[in-house]
Amino acid sequence: MSERTNEAMNQEKVRIDRGEGRPLAGDLHSPARPIAGVVVVHGFKGFKDWGFFPYLCDRLAEAGFAALRVNLSGCGIRSEGEMFDAPDAFENQNLPADVADIGEACRFLAGRLREVAAGGLPIALLGHSRGGGAALVHAAEDPGLAALVTWSAVARFDRYGPEAVAAWERGETVPVTNARTGQTFHLQPRFWTTYAADRSRYDLLARAAALAHPWLIVHGAADETVPVEEARELHRVAESGPTRLVEIPGGSHTYGAVHPFEGAPEPLQQATQETVAWLRERLSGA
Repeated sequence: MSERTNEAMNQEKVRIDRGEGRPLAGDLHSPARPIAGVVVVHGFKGFKDWGFFPYLCDRLAEAGFAALRVNLSGCGIRSEGEMFDAPDAFENQNLPADVADIGEACRFLAGRLREVAAGGLPIALLGHSRGGGAALVHAAEDPGLAALVTWSAVARFDRYGPEAVAAWERGETVPVTNARTGQTFHLQPRFWTTYAADRSRYDLLARAAALAHPWLIVHGAADETVPVEEARELHRVAESGPTRLVEIPGGSHTYGAVHPFEGAPEPLQQATQETVAWLRERLSGA
């Protein structure tokens, strides 16, 4: 697995101020002497404690990274549980808020790292699925970010049927059911309209083409939710910076992981190993 560079590790519950009286909940996995930081972001219907996220952050911390996993403000979970106890937050989620939350998480981690290293340490960003798309948008707008990693990332945000789009444009809600919990939510029009009003900002292929940061694209070859061709599209257009595509054989959208977590299948282990090795190569001397 990853090289152990720090024997002493700590996991800490944190709260990140984002205004509006609703701080972001996070978990910071910290080695004794971090070499860099990584902010880890979930996707649609995801949350910081889902499946592989604690495992991934443990492996990152073992390799020397301070890894921060956060609940985006629109994820629908405010407690430390696994049920969606804030349906209003889920139903009112939108891309501008996701990108703003990512920025706050990056600033929080940068501040923490300035406490342990004079001048601070480099920060990388890792996003999964829709969170990978939001991470790409943030990376394109943050010249201070050191590197980007996306897992199973979408290549476009416009992935909803004409009936749903028409409902949102009429000012109606669209129902979405979470298969794990059985809860049904009603996505408010802003889920769509905030994207439609600023399509150029959220054009992921254009963002990929202009991105200057080092970027690792990881995708499961058997992804049933976001086809691997979307990763290939992103890689094809990413001409400005050093970009690497890794396709994980047999990898599903979650690399074989489930929730509750039942251990790391081979595809998840490979995705993690590739990510840790790439980040160590890019950031250990930054």
